[in-house]
Amino acid sequence: MQVAPLEKVNALELRIKALEDMLNQIMSAKVSVEWVGMETAEVILNVSRTTIWRLIKRNELAVLKTGRKIQVGLNSIRAYLLKNKYEPLVVEARINSLLAA
Repeated sequence: MQVAPLEKVNALELRIKALEDMLNQIMSAKVSVEWVGMETAEVILNVSRTTIWRLIKRNELAVLKTGRKIQVGLNSIRAYLLKNKYEPLVVEARINSLLAA
């Protein structure tokens, strides 16, 4: 059996600690928003408004229309990002960085 060098073990321990800290931050953030505006959806998804409209037309994003105001469902944004191979921690970090108070 081959043993990993001490430097690699230490580097892995530091990476695990960093990931645990990130997970704790994400879990402690309280995001109580269910719907976000188009501008916020654009930033979270890192796409243009045209792409948001395409996703809405393909029923990949939930939309709530109140008069002229249009909001996108945060759960549908999460589902879209997870479906497109983003890691759950990355998705939550993206959302929390914009919405956590």
